[in-house]
Amino acid sequence: MLALYAGRGEEEGTEIIGMQRGTGLRELSFWFPEQDAAQPVPYPWVARTTRDVTGNNTTITNATIVNAWQGVRIGHEWNELHTFRNLHMTALKTGLSIDTVTDIGRLNQVLISPRVWEQSGLPGAPEGAARDACRAWQAQAATGVDIGRSDWEYIHEVRVEGLAVGFRFRQGERGTTNAVMVNSQAIDCGSGLVLDSLNGIGLALTGCELRGREHGVLAPASFQTVATFHSCQLARSEEHTSELQSPNT
Repeated sequence: MLALYAGRGEEEGTEIIGMQRGTGLRELSFWFPEQDAAQPVPYPWVARTTRDVTGNNTTITNATIVNAWQGVRIGHEWNELHTFRNLHMTALKTGLSIDTVTDIGRLNQVLISPRVWEQSGLPGAPEGAARDACRAWQAQAATGVDIGRSDWEYIHEVRVEGLAVGFRFRQGERGTTNAVMVNSQAIDCGSGLVLDSLNGIGLALTGCELRGREHGVLAPASFQTVATFHSCQLARSEEHTSELQSPNT
């Protein structure tokens, strides 16, 4: 476990770990001991692709990000072939941010939920009034997966709980996305899935559950292409109770 103190109050500060082409992180946990559950404080990204040495094959696997302000950022520098697998986190602003991916990216068995920090057992883990305040913050201010441009993003068994936005597809620095989502969920989010923009190939979802306090799926006027849904559950629900799943569930 890495205890992270650098960058307190510096949302745009230097990332904790810069990832160049061909790099990976595995069997690690990242924890901000000075993060305040009742009044969250900005920090830089835990990990992001570097600006000077870009490229392909960035991997994070078997990792936990306990209480990040911002989890992992890929792009908007050119990059290809990222893989996030068996990654769990609590994100107070943004969990995963992905952009300018010109070959297939993969998200597999990712969990973004307030419960990761709450159930960590670490000092300062939210409980009582602090837990309620932290959940309220995430429910109004946090995004789970934010994608600008990806030339095929494969999203499999990704679950987002209790945030303002579960998944967002938007205009990126150099284009938009086409993607597939399978067996993924956004539960008790303000909007489960927001479709600001996709490219002409679009998005295909199979076996997904999207439940939002305001919208299961939101496609504003900016959305002009296509999304297809097969065997999905879409709902607007004021309350939804979910259980944190183990990596093997």
